[in-house]
Amino acid sequence: MFLFFVILLIVAAIGLFFWLHGDDLSRFDKGYPKPIAGTVPSEGVAAVVQSVAGFTGATAGLKPGRARLAMLRQALDGISDEKRFDVSFRQNAAGEPPGEWVLSANSDPDRRLLYVHGGGFVAGSPKSHRVITSALAELTGMAVFSLDYRLVPEHSRLAGLDDTENAFTWLTKNGPQGPGLGRFMAIAGDSAGGNLILTAVQRLRDKGLKNADAIVGICPSTDVTMRSPSLRANLTSDLMLGGGLAPLLRMPTALRHAMIALTSKRSPASPELSPLRGDLKDLAPILLQVSLTEMLLDDSARYFHRAKSQGGDVVLHTYDNMVHVWHMFYPELSEAKLALEGVADFLRAVEEGGARAA
Repeated sequence: MFLFFVILLIVAAIGLFFWLHGDDLSRFDKGYPKPIAGTVPSEGVAAVVQSVAGFTGATAGLKPGRARLAMLRQALDGISDEKRFDVSFRQNAAGEPPGEWVLSANSDPDRRLLYVHGGGFVAGSPKSHRVITSALAELTGMAVFSLDYRLVPEHSRLAGLDDTENAFTWLTKNGPQGPGLGRFMAIAGDSAGGNLILTAVQRLRDKGLKNADAIVGICPSTDVTMRSPSLRANLTSDLMLGGGLAPLLRMPTALRHAMIALTSKRSPASPELSPLRGDLKDLAPILLQVSLTEMLLDDSARYFHRAKSQGGDVVLHTYDNMVHVWHMFYPELSEAKLALEGVADFLRAVEEGGARAA
């Protein structure tokens, strides 16, 4: 009997290990496309480095807790400078998905883009990402809706995913001028927001709901098991994420995964947390953009190669020596301008049914 219980414990432990860790995806470490730009660091990159250092340093003296989180949120909201754009902002009414419409003079209300901001699931807002949403409104001529989803720790990790799914479904039937079907629907997000949009499109597909015609992930987090090589290889070169993720990487993997499972009530390998590990078939064309020197490089590269293996129409644009979500520094940083113009070109090509560069 004792031997039976020992064997049972061993089997349970092995099952728990695979439940928490998921499959080994190293077979999708197949390299990266040649970088589009950024091979030589510019003065603009140096300016970005200084900005990032100021942002991360703002909370260095505070202990973890509500005060530090509040300062992080305030600092991130303060990065945005939307005054340079010729756009207008309009908040949604009560009873509608929380967020704001970002509209340029040439915005077509029937061509709609849902944008989901990053911020590690704990920070960020439509205000913090107005540079990106304003640029996209001007460059694409689409009506951009920037979602103000529920954040952790006030809400569960999956609340943001529910908000993203619900907002997109609402957006297919409602534009900036009121009810009406969208003619061309796109969804985009950066970092944590990239995780939410890549997960939401899988949900929408599985439920048989109207889905996006085009998908854009900017430096997305696709695998919260945190087992890809670039997380450690680019730890020192990623000025945006290195300081925040280093303590998590020093934590024993089993403990880190157990914490995620307890707080999210899901395995870290669940597709609801890690879209890389879901079914990537039958999705709209996808554009991923990432820096070769950031920690989430392999989150995009593995997604790209795995989606390709499942017949997906996916494009990966890499840039060298850029910080995580360098798009925030448009238009001063030439690589940010190039990247956002690349997003606009991709959306235009999908809408027109044209070819997309691999």
